[in-house]
Amino acid sequence: MDYSEELARAKEEFERSWTIYEFLRDNLLEEDPTSELFHTANKQTDRDIRDKISEKTIALRNSVINGEDMERTIEEGSGVWYWTALSCIRNGIRYDELNPHKIIMEGYQKGMSDVVETPLAYIDLNSLKESVARSAKRMLDYLGMVLSEAEVSPVEIAQYNLQKMRQKPYLHHLF
Repeated sequence: MDYSEELARAKEEFERSWTIYEFLRDNLLEEDPTSELFHTANKQTDRDIRDKISEKTIALRNSVINGEDMERTIEEGSGVWYWTALSCIRNGIRYDELNPHKIIMEGYQKGMSDVVETPLAYIDLNSLKESVARSAKRMLDYLGMVLSEAEVSPVEIAQYNLQKMRQKPYLHHLF
């Protein structure tokens, strides 16, 4: 598959995931923890999400460094995607404003250099939307680089994420 086909496929899969998260934001589903997070508006929740992004990013990098199996890398990469998307959507960032699939694929194309440090999510609570967007770009670029190092397609991250969503009966109508 060439780069343009892979990019189109990544857009389709990541955007579908994002759309489902927006549905969970727009509809309070008490049985869904993601929906609950969207409806809990306070700075502590924003901090907790920022910490989760950093935690998952470090776990992803460690998974690759330690040579863990591909499934573990996909799971950790999906966590980076989930928490980053959640943070963006909570702060009013639209998919087409960020184009996360492009950022991830560009990171994937660059690959990992030996000197890249694991970024930590930094969110300035005083300029939230802009800060979240900057942090998301760093995290998603890094996600792509680490996936390249692990030889895991970014599309696999989106598909894993969507598969988890398909297991929830209250989301079946979205597929």
